[in-house]
Amino acid sequence: MVQFNDSQQTTCVAMAEINGERRQVASATCSIRPGRGMTFSVDVVEGLATTDEDMDRVADQFSAYLQTELGKARNLYIPV
Repeated sequence: MVQFNDSQQTTCVAMAEINGERRQVASATCSIRPGRGMTFSVDVVEGLATTDEDMDRVADQFSAYLQTELGKARNLYIPV
């Protein structure tokens, strides 16, 4: 029988310096629910991460985050 007490939801926030101020440019959320699966969503604040350097930083951060969350799901026997 699958136990649902291992459900979890995490969020990763990507920041960039814009006009001398740190601003949130994107966020990613992952929900892991044994017996139901895994959901991963990304929200980007349009127009804020304008440089290639900002976009590369966001991509690297989200890639590491997704790898971590996939490892958690795999440990809970959720097919990934």
